[in-house]
Amino acid sequence: MLVIADDRDAHMATLAEDVCRVLTRRAVSVECIGLNGFEPAMSERERRAYESDTPICDDAVATSADAVRRADSLVFVCPTLSNGLSAPVKGWLDRVLVPGVAFLLDERTGRVRPALGHISTLGLIAVDDRSALRRWLEHDNARRVIFRALRLVCGLKTRTRSLRVTTAVLDREADLAVALQRMTRW
Repeated sequence: MLVIADDRDAHMATLAEDVCRVLTRRAVSVECIGLNGFEPAMSERERRAYESDTPICDDAVATSADAVRRADSLVFVCPTLSNGLSAPVKGWLDRVLVPGVAFLLDERTGRVRPALGHISTLGLIAVDDRSALRRWLEHDNARRVIFRALRLVCGLKTRTRSLRVTTAVLDREADLAVALQRMTRW
């Protein structure tokens, strides 16, 4: 199981640690990748290499790509900012899930073939203070990216799981523990 966490501030770092601790009790192997210090922007060199046979040019990106190849589940821990995923998570998706890692291009037909068929579960733990109505009106884009777009490069039987936590819950340890216990059913 691979946990990708936007841990740039103290609350998110604590939440990521708690998530990894809870999942470690349940899973055989949990690897956590913190995105504090991860450069979200793709460099010009990476952009040029994207369509080549070696699209990964950075050691941090290569480490993440290897972790994705070994993982059986991907869990994202991030705040919902501007009705979507945070910049480090978006950048991680763009830089790590490249051709050869997330999908393969069929040279004969030019069609995309999924390469993450080994992923059994996609999870999203979002820190989000919006009401249910507002999330619905704004189409909840963070969930869309993870559960619709990313799921296209996974297997047909890939399950999706989500947990929404408010910032008020993050400040209260007892409430956070109760919320995180729901993850034991993942």
